[in-house]
Amino acid sequence: MTASVPTSDLAGSRILVVDDTPMVRRALRSVLTSVGATVIEAADGAEALRLADDSLDLVLLDWEMPGLSGIEVCGALRSDPGTADVPICIVTGLDDDHHHAAALAAGAQDFVSKPPEVRILRARAGNLVGRYRAERENRRLVEQLARYVSSATARQAHAHRAAERLDATLLFSDLRGFTSTTRQQDLPVLHEALNTVLARQAELVRDHGGYVDKFAGDGMLAVFEGRDAGSRACAVGAAIVDWARGWQGGIWDPPPVAIGIHGGTVVRGDLGSASRREFTVIGHAVNVAARLCGVAGSLEVVVSDEVATEVGLLAFGDAQQVMVKGLEQPLVVRRLRR
Repeated sequence: MTASVPTSDLAGSRILVVDDTPMVRRALRSVLTSVGATVIEAADGAEALRLADDSLDLVLLDWEMPGLSGIEVCGALRSDPGTADVPICIVTGLDDDHHHAAALAAGAQDFVSKPPEVRILRARAGNLVGRYRAERENRRLVEQLARYVSSATARQAHAHRAAERLDATLLFSDLRGFTSTTRQQDLPVLHEALNTVLARQAELVRDHGGYVDKFAGDGMLAVFEGRDAGSRACAVGAAIVDWARGWQGGIWDPPPVAIGIHGGTVVRGDLGSASRREFTVIGHAVNVAARLCGVAGSLEVVVSDEVATEVGLLAFGDAQQVMVKGLEQPLVVRRLRR
């Protein structure tokens, strides 16, 4: 008894068949639709390029065609961001090492000799489609996971590094009066509004080369490393306030965001138990940034004098001394001019 070839990977797939011979296209369509694939046909290379898009799971491509050859079509598909990753299988009667090597060099993943044997065609097409779907799903999961973990956490998951010391600038933000707001607002409405505020802050942090270490209720801790970390953190603080002032609608008008910024040496590493760990930064600089956020009023950015001096004092108001919990001496701070 002949073993059956798994064909489930082809079910529901979209396959572009490109061949200038109608009989070949009909034969390929019959083989593929019998296992649940949807087939789109193109009679030449130009038509193939018009029909190709990112909804495809596979392209079966003839080599010898009038006009654009299969190799030229292959190269064009690879140069288009929408089809650059779509698998391509060359279907050709040119069955020699030279042509096989040329097909692979042009970006094809596989080739099938004409006339194709049905079992081999299904197996190779199914393998290409299954692998492509798995790669797409993996990319989707990675993109989704990136919404829940910071870039530093992702690097830690790959490298498994011990705790490290680094110089960083920390930005803390939260919303003034949030506790009373939770008693006055419908919680689903509050959740949606808070999500909008935090999401926009996170986007600005990312755009300026930082990352969000954590969200905590209505608050956010962001970390900036490397060159111009203080300048980038202050630019984010200013951008958040500008965005909040221009925000219309929702339960706040505008969102009463307050921001504190401080820099210094911190330790970054894993904290927690074996079953639940968090990759985060700790240290005196983190605590001071949080305290400065507490000092700031609605739509204010309070920055330690060290960071303000690094950035350039023209961007800030006069120096002030404030008492910060946990410090015996007053801390010199400046408010970012807006």
